[in-house]
Amino acid sequence: MATTQTPLTLTLTEKAAAEVRKFMAEEQVSPDAAGLRIAVLPGGCSGFRYSMSIEEKPADDDIVLESAGVRCFIDGFSAQWLRLRVVLHGLSPLATLEAASQARARRGLFCFP
Repeated sequence: MATTQTPLTLTLTEKAAAEVRKFMAEEQVSPDAAGLRIAVLPGGCSGFRYSMSIEEKPADDDIVLESAGVRCFIDGFSAQWLRLRVVLHGLSPLATLEAASQARARRGLFCFP
Protein backbone atom coordinates (compact mmCIF):
# COMPACT_ATOMS: atom_id res chain seq x y z
CA MET A 1 0.00 0.00 0.00
CA ALA A 2 1.42 3.40 -0.98
CA THR A 3 1.64 6.16 1.57
CA THR A 4 0.90 9.79 0.89
CA GLN A 5 2.99 12.45 2.59
CA THR A 6 1.21 15.42 4.06
CA PRO A 7 2.58 18.61 2.49
CA LEU A 8 4.68 20.72 4.81
CA THR A 9 3.04 24.06 5.54
CA LEU A 10 4.27 26.81 7.78
CA THR A 11 2.59 30.04 8.80
CA LEU A 12 4.26 33.00 10.48
CA THR A 13 2.08 35.83 11.71
CA GLU A 14 3.14 39.36 10.84
CA LYS A 15 4.35 39.83 14.43
CA ALA A 16 6.57 36.73 14.25
CA ALA A 17 7.85 37.73 10.81
CA ALA A 18 8.76 41.18 12.16
CA GLU A 19 10.76 39.54 14.95
CA VAL A 20 12.59 37.30 12.46
CA ARG A 21 13.39 40.32 10.27
CA LYS A 22 14.72 42.10 13.38
CA PHE A 23 17.02 39.15 14.12
CA MET A 24 18.17 39.15 10.48
CA ALA A 25 19.04 42.83 10.74
CA GLU A 26 21.01 42.16 13.93
CA GLU A 27 22.89 39.36 12.13
CA GLN A 28 23.45 41.72 9.16
CA VAL A 29 22.19 39.22 6.59
CA SER A 30 20.23 39.97 3.44
CA PRO A 31 16.52 39.12 3.78
CA ASP A 32 16.55 38.28 0.07
CA ALA A 33 18.91 35.33 0.60
CA ALA A 34 18.77 34.63 4.35
CA GLY A 35 16.04 32.88 6.26
CA LEU A 36 14.87 31.21 9.41
CA ARG A 37 16.16 27.65 9.81
CA ILE A 38 13.70 25.41 11.62
CA ALA A 39 15.16 22.06 12.60
CA VAL A 40 14.37 18.96 14.59
CA LEU A 41 17.53 17.71 16.32
CA PRO A 42 18.40 14.78 18.57
CA GLY A 43 17.69 15.48 22.25
CA GLY A 44 14.85 15.92 24.70
CA CYS A 45 12.99 13.12 26.46
CA SER A 46 11.29 12.08 23.21
CA GLY A 47 14.63 11.90 21.46
CA PHE A 48 14.05 15.19 19.59
CA ARG A 49 14.19 18.92 20.23
CA TYR A 50 13.48 22.00 18.11
CA SER A 51 16.03 24.53 16.93
CA MET A 52 15.61 27.88 15.18
CA SER A 53 18.37 30.09 13.85
CA ILE A 54 19.04 32.71 11.20
CA GLU A 55 20.99 31.35 8.23
CA GLU A 56 22.62 33.33 5.41
CA LYS A 57 21.29 30.99 2.71
CA PRO A 58 19.60 27.61 2.39
CA ALA A 59 21.53 24.38 1.92
CA ASP A 60 21.26 22.81 -1.53
CA ASP A 61 18.82 20.15 -0.33
CA ASP A 62 16.67 22.34 1.95
CA ILE A 63 12.96 22.81 1.55
CA VAL A 64 12.43 26.57 1.28
CA LEU A 65 9.05 27.93 2.33
CA GLU A 66 7.97 31.55 2.54
CA SER A 67 5.49 32.97 4.99
CA ALA A 68 4.72 36.62 5.74
CA GLY A 69 7.66 37.61 3.55
CA VAL A 70 10.18 35.50 5.48
CA ARG A 71 12.05 32.58 3.91
CA CYS A 72 12.18 29.45 6.09
CA PHE A 73 14.69 26.65 5.55
CA ILE A 74 13.94 23.06 6.58
CA ASP A 75 16.21 20.08 5.95
CA GLY A 76 14.77 16.76 4.79
CA PHE A 77 15.23 15.00 8.14
CA SER A 78 13.41 17.78 10.00
CA ALA A 79 10.66 17.93 7.39
CA GLN A 80 9.60 14.36 8.11
CA TRP A 81 8.96 15.34 11.74
CA LEU A 82 7.38 18.68 10.92
CA ARG A 83 4.74 17.42 8.50
CA LEU A 84 2.00 19.16 10.41
CA ARG A 85 0.64 22.64 10.22
CA VAL A 86 2.97 24.80 12.28
CA VAL A 87 1.84 28.30 13.14
CA LEU A 88 4.45 30.60 14.65
CA HIS A 89 3.22 33.79 16.25
CA GLY A 90 4.05 36.30 18.94
CA LEU A 91 7.46 37.21 20.23
CA SER A 92 8.69 33.69 20.86
CA PRO A 93 8.21 31.39 17.85
CA LEU A 94 10.17 28.58 19.50
CA ALA A 95 8.01 28.72 22.62
CA THR A 96 4.91 28.60 20.42
CA LEU A 97 6.22 25.59 18.54
CA GLU A 98 7.11 23.84 21.79
CA ALA A 99 3.70 24.68 23.29
CA ALA A 100 2.01 23.08 20.29
CA SER A 101 4.21 20.03 20.69
CA GLN A 102 3.51 19.83 24.42
CA ALA A 103 -0.19 19.71 23.61
CA ARG A 104 0.60 16.76 21.33
CA ALA A 105 2.65 15.23 24.17
CA ARG A 106 -0.40 15.27 26.42
CA ARG A 107 -2.09 13.16 23.76
CA GLY A 108 0.85 10.71 23.91
CA LEU A 109 2.49 11.84 20.69
CA PHE A 110 5.62 13.53 22.05
CA CYS A 111 7.44 14.03 25.33
CA PHE A 112 9.15 17.32 26.24
CA PRO A 113 10.92 18.18 29.49
